[in-house]
Amino acid sequence: MEIVSARLRLRRATDEEALHLLRGQAPPALPCAHGYPHPDTPDAFAAQVAGREGFGPWLILRSADGHAVGDIGLAPGEEQGTYTGGYGIAESVRGRGFATEALSALLAALWRHRPDAERVLLDTRVSNNASRRVMEKAGLRQVGQVRGSCFYLIERGASYP
Repeated sequence: MEIVSARLRLRRATDEEALHLLRGQAPPALPCAHGYPHPDTPDAFAAQVAGREGFGPWLILRSADGHAVGDIGLAPGEEQGTYTGGYGIAESVRGRGFATEALSALLAALWRHRPDAERVLLDTRVSNNASRRVMEKAGLRQVGQVRGSCFYLIERGASYP
């Protein structure tokens, strides 16, 4: 399955690509934006390499040139019907709306393909204003703040871009 938005394509990494990304290395056959993989990429692909099921991780590819600009994924959380996850964008291409576009596309696909998904709960550092804006633009609302982290929620059926 591939998720397509206006400027991006989200696709699962091959097992070979995931092994490289787990080591924080760009796969040889995958063109990447400068700064990808980012420091959190190995954590994103650890679940895939371990064979754990989730809704991702997905490579975020810029449609114009096919370059990987980041990654995104969701996985079932502790509470039934809740998905958690995260995203990361290469520093060299931040500020262009890629994270918001990818998150919005991923949420739409989650609601279509995962009938068990009732809500998505994401978090970021209080100081990470860019990530907070991404979540708000994608339709999530802040529901709490604990020890330097902000928590954002969206529920199935909520309106989002």
